Amino acid sequence: MRTKILILSFLFLLTVPTLTAAAESVPSYFNDNAAFQEGLNHDDNKFLGISSNSADEYVPTAAFIFNAIFTIMTLLGIIQLGYSLVTKTGFNLKGATGILIYTPLVVVIVRIFFIFVFTTVLPNVTLIINDIISLILAICLSVSVGMVLIGLIMKLFHHFLRHPEYSRWSKRLFVGAAGLTVLSTITPIVMYSI
Repeated sequence: MRTKILILSFLFLLTVPTLTAAAESVPSYFNDNAAFQEGLNHDDNKFLGISSNSADEYVPTAAFIFNAIFTIMTLLGIIQLGYSLVTKTGFNLKGATGILIYTPLVVVIVRIFFIFVFTTVLPNVTLIINDIISLILAICLSVSVGMVLIGLIMKLFHHFLRHPEYSRWSKRLFVGAAGLTVLSTITPIVMYSI
């Protein structure tokens, strides 16, 4: 049994470069579209119809308002957290921790969004989208490899301990890895051909 597991894991590890090559060979979604390329004839200093010169006038005011709103939200979250700790109210504690966790995340996401909007021209967006799709495909294939390896470990536990739950988990992990691999390799090709 051990030799079967070792042979299967060795064969699977040999197929990993093939799977990653399949993820990298996803067709470019936007570069082949002639209508999209014709639509790129515009001023490169605009993104989403915003000129960089007109946006420069509003940036200091928008940044101040943005920081003020999220500072007020953080202070209200701290007050609500203090109130919930004194009164032992779970509802207020949940709301306060939600505010205190998500406020910094929203601040970072919004700042990254504005950096992206004001520094990116439209032809570069297509490259970013293609890179994001390739990254997600590589992550899916890596997760499926991890699922197979964990499934092999569960199968080994089942072999030693004879507990049926390990066998069920290993089968679920194998089926999940196969489904994730098939869906992540077929879906981009199907979506591209539509």
